[in-house]
Amino acid sequence: MDTEKENKTDAENKATYEAETSSEEYVHPYQADSEKKNVKDISSQGTIALVLGILALILSLRPVLAFAGLVLAILAVVKGAPIREFSTSAKAGWVLGIIALVLFGLGLILFLGFFSLPFFMPPHFMWCF
Repeated sequence: MDTEKENKTDAENKATYEAETSSEEYVHPYQADSEKKNVKDISSQGTIALVLGILALILSLRPVLAFAGLVLAILAVVKGAPIREFSTSAKAGWVLGIIALVLFGLGLILFLGFFSLPFFMPPHFMWCF
């Protein structure tokens, strides 16, 4: 009598275990907590990050529009960072945003260095400027 009861318990435990472990879809822990979005929404957010990254990269190469590129690069990094594991376009936008930030920094250093050069040169080299 006890063995039948134990067998039923084992069978119930096995069924419960199989039901718990056979989930249909793997949910990333961060997605379960903060990203309860469907695939279409993640894809559209990734596309937004990609477009912002491309525009930031283009604008950071233009001296007049570099600060607009800086703003777009920051937005691309912020939009692409939380979902870069789920969307390749978000990862690409995130990377392009970081590249645009680096290019903006290099451009700013070169710009300031070029215009501060006459202040640190000896007077006999001033004929170049």
